[in-house]
Amino acid sequence: MRWLALPALLATGCSFFLVHGPSERIDVLPTERGRVDCTESGVIPLVDTIGGIAAITSAGVGVLVEQTSDDGKPEHFTAYYAAPLAAVAIAYFISASRGNTKVTWCSDVNDRMRNPAERVTPVDPNRKEQAPDTENPL
Repeated sequence: MRWLALPALLATGCSFFLVHGPSERIDVLPTERGRVDCTESGVIPLVDTIGGIAAITSAGVGVLVEQTSDDGKPEHFTAYYAAPLAAVAIAYFISASRGNTKVTWCSDVNDRMRNPAERVTPVDPNRKEQAPDTENPL
């Protein structure tokens, strides 16, 4: 079981390292057309979610087996393995949440970049007030 601990810890939080995207939602789009180079696939956050579910399930099953076994095997599972597995699960879930948020913001900005109606053009701060509407006066 200990040989599984090192790869599990090293793999924790793939979304921290493999998902690239805006750190916050982009409200004002750039004026040039194109796309923002970022991760639009949700596979990596999904892998993190599966890893978190596996870690928390392993912790729960291990505690359950330890508490219900006649001979107390696996010995000291709750003391030595349950808390680290729960910590790994929390790290996976935080990573999955962060990665999913970045993927969502990336997809959002690229969808809006493709749709010219969503584009906001910069306004000259030195311009005069807008001329009154002669077609539809109120």
